[in-house]
Amino acid sequence: MEENHGFVLEVSSNNEGIVRHLSIINVGETNKNVLKCVDLTHVRSVTIFGEWRASLDFRKMRMLRIFDLEGTSGLKDHDLSQIGNFLHLRYLSLRGCADIYYLPNSLGNLWDIQVLDVSGTSIIKLPKTITKLKKLHYLRAGNIPKDDATSSIELKESSDLSKMEHKPIDDLEIPDVEAKSVQFGMEVLDRTTSYCTITMQNTDNVKKRDIFHKYCKVLLPNILQGLDMYGVKAPKGIGQLNDLHTLGVFNVATGKVILRELEKLKKLHKLGLTGINKKNSQVVLSAIANLALLHSLSLRAEGEPGLQGCLDHTFAPLSKLQSLKIYGNLVTLPTWITQIQNLTKLKLRST
Repeated sequence: MEENHGFVLEVSSNNEGIVRHLSIINVGETNKNVLKCVDLTHVRSVTIFGEWRASLDFRKMRMLRIFDLEGTSGLKDHDLSQIGNFLHLRYLSLRGCADIYYLPNSLGNLWDIQVLDVSGTSIIKLPKTITKLKKLHYLRAGNIPKDDATSSIELKESSDLSKMEHKPIDDLEIPDVEAKSVQFGMEVLDRTTSYCTITMQNTDNVKKRDIFHKYCKVLLPNILQGLDMYGVKAPKGIGQLNDLHTLGVFNVATGKVILRELEKLKKLHKLGLTGINKKNSQVVLSAIANLALLHSLSLRAEGEPGLQGCLDHTFAPLSKLQSLKIYGNLVTLPTWITQIQNLTKLKLRST
């Protein structure tokens, strides 16, 4: 009570006096009225655990600075339609919200935001308006490998909720095409398109039809562009976010635009990239070489070729690099690894 921290649980609540920090845990229909009685005009932070029930009146929370939805199940794209109204927001986490496919363009209104974590969602493409967020320090997106699925680094303590798995509805399974995005040929395209068409026609369950619609209409076109579920496509102009310290995981398979933008981010300490191949690998290494403050680097490539022959180019290792993670078929370690004098962590996966 001294900290002005209100909470709403499954069976109880405390909402006396001014509430500046609000925690909501598994609120059902019985406690929906309790939320309506809470004075939200002074709320600075909201943390939601469990299932999303859309019981909050966002119009009253004009002073909100921290919005933590990590691990919240049932959150949909339309639930974020008003996010651009929180003009004082500094921290937004949608980590692990697997039903989120898009970020609204109104995100560009959040001029004060410093931390944006959308990792573990189904977002493959970031909106152009994200380039307006000049104060952004931490931007994390893309899917998280299970052994890396810990809470946001240096931002909050880990919790069991951060490791929640979003299981498919009933027995519905989405075909695992994403991992084969690098090898996506016309044969796979034809087979997947037919599969989606037939399944959508024969599916009665509304939720199942919605999932297949998302997969066939949203994910499939992005996969064909060379994108995968481990990274996101960055919009042109991302290099304007000069205060970024952490950036990842970004897909570089769609062109050289992101690499030219990357060279402008001189304050980067942590960087994660995916979509590396033989065509772009030399440019990727050249861009990384210009990031003198980089402490942590993660490189990933999917498919059978993977990173084989991609990291053998001449590369001057970064003097401050301490952590290097490599995901994908590598076969032979690049010779420049032996020259990284301050390396304390080397992680190899599927190499």
